[in-house]
Amino acid sequence: MAVSVSRRITMTRPLEEALFQHFIHQKLEIAYAINKPFPFFEGAVGESEM
Repeated sequence: MAVSVSRRITMTRPLEEALFQHFIHQKLEIAYAINKPFPFFEGAVGESEM
């Protein structure tokens, strides 16, 4: 019989800051990789100009 062990990670302030900075860095890399507007946005802009 397998025993399920529940583990909980304690978020310390330095760990929280490091994870937040990592997320911001990755988010910026993804944003800079997109060099063309999504078709949805192009359609929305076209609708408002009519």
